[in-house]
Amino acid sequence: VIMSWHAGHHFRLVMCAACHDMITSGEMSMRLMQLPQRPTLGIGPADIVETLCLSLQHNSNPAPSAGLRRLFQFCTFECKSALTARQGARTIERFVQYAHSPAILGLVNAPGFSILKLTIISGTETRGDIAVVVVSVDSWATDGALTTNGHAAAAPDSKQFRWMLQKERRPPQEGCWLVTEVLATTDWYLFNGDSGSTTTD
Repeated sequence: VIMSWHAGHHFRLVMCAACHDMITSGEMSMRLMQLPQRPTLGIGPADIVETLCLSLQHNSNPAPSAGLRRLFQFCTFECKSALTARQGARTIERFVQYAHSPAILGLVNAPGFSILKLTIISGTETRGDIAVVVVSVDSWATDGALTTNGHAAAAPDSKQFRWMLQKERRPPQEGCWLVTEVLATTDWYLFNGDSGSTTTD
């Protein structure tokens, strides 16, 4: 069973540089501290991705590398290993040091992002439910352009990233969603083509 939600429904979120004038650093710190710090029952995959994207967007708030540290808590061991080129899966400190995946660096301090689509694939006898969340991420303009209030402007185009999560079936995190993969959609299509799959969604 596959269920999908698209942009414009329940999972739309945009935080942009133009909005930051209305949100003080202290207010953002309070909001970030109220978000989940680790996988918990009752938190859905779209909420998790929203939390992690917002945390990475404000990576140094309320503390240095706070966004990366929160991401570490939500990832499987295999995902941590992939995001750090197999050098930072075991400890938060090494994860922060080696988390150089383009999918992660594209979100750190990004001017904005949008959750575009959530797809949930029902579990089987051998695995839990799988969720795919597509996120559009803005980048900063490279030509030095500024907004009307003098801030650096976002680039006119954006990149899309595919987050994959799976619901755990075993203790101690039984029933919780964990991030299993984060890829730029261009990379995902490349790997998907190499695997012989014909799926394009």
